Amino acid sequence: PVLCPDSDVNTQGDFNVAVQGAFNQGALYLQWMGHGNPVHWGGGPDFRYDHIDGMQANTRWPVTGHYACNTGWFVYLDNGRQTLGESFVVRYGDRGSVADLAGAGLHTRSSMWTYDQGVVKSMFQDRIERVGDMVNASKLHYFGATPTYHDVIDTMTLFGDPATRLRLPAAPDLSGAMLQTHRNWLPPAQPVTVTMTLSNSGNAPSIGTSVTMTLPTELAAPHWLSATTSSLVYHPDSHELHWSGDLAPAAQEVLAFASIISPTLTSCGQFDIQGTVTDELLVTTQLSATVNLAVPDVTCDGLVDIVDIQQVAGRWGSLTGDGLYEPRYDLDADDQITVMDVIAAAQVWQ
Repeated sequence: PVLCPDSDVNTQGDFNVAVQGAFNQGALYLQWMGHGNPVHWGGGPDFRYDHIDGMQANTRWPVTGHYACNTGWFVYLDNGRQTLGESFVVRYGDRGSVADLAGAGLHTRSSMWTYDQGVVKSMFQDRIERVGDMVNASKLHYFGATPTYHDVIDTMTLFGDPATRLRLPAAPDLSGAMLQTHRNWLPPAQPVTVTMTLSNSGNAPSIGTSVTMTLPTELAAPHWLSATTSSLVYHPDSHELHWSGDLAPAAQEVLAFASIISPTLTSCGQFDIQGTVTDELLVTTQLSATVNLAVPDVTCDGLVDIVDIQQVAGRWGSLTGDGLYEPRYDLDADDQITVMDVIAAAQVWQ
């Protein structure tokens, strides 16, 4: 992104040159956030409808967004002038914008920020290719994000063909990330190994990718950490693991840790490890891995009695992979049901 004006833009003339230069460079999306009226941006005016005349002819036209007042008030007719939003699209056939989104009313800055967030999310995070679909998605975002100023939804006007396809830039894709535990069933006091695998199936690197794994209270602080690159860091105050780094297209990163399940757990139940992956475009992937507790109360009725012992003994001799084996009866997590599992249940017979 390029902010304009910047420290080199000190006069109205400098500003006009900067805006025209941004159009001439063939940007995908250009926006104005600030004051406006039907025919110009800013209070100066800083950029008028007739300043489009100074742009170069181009074959790459941006989508423009106006987060200002009245620049899309298309019924405005004064001395043959058109509104700025309309002028960007129709004043010339070889310069300006391929599509323009501008307000036809008076709006507050807070409402414009919220609407702008919906446009950016729809275009760059959700990667909606059609202009009309992108505008609809941004209005739905606004409706869900704020209960006030819903006139914005009606007055933000699209100039241009809604079927236009956007030339979206290359982007990373980390949606294939996985979070797994080495076993789905484990008894208390046993270690669990948790692995997160990141892979970038997109066509651009994800710079500054961030990962958070949140440990439940049922797990102790990790006693082992691993990462392909960079470092996986444990934060005891939040009981979280954090990692950050770059992920090139087709690259893979494996993060892992091991932690002990609390030995005080005795009841049936399960716990979840939560993971969040955020890429360069702030697209977030939520992940979760579940561990079920293998406890002597295999019937989950709140007590250990002869029925539980019989259930475990009935699978004596079974191994992982055969039809009789079930991990909930493997009370020592050794992939087989033996006399040790029966003893583990019998020792807490009530």
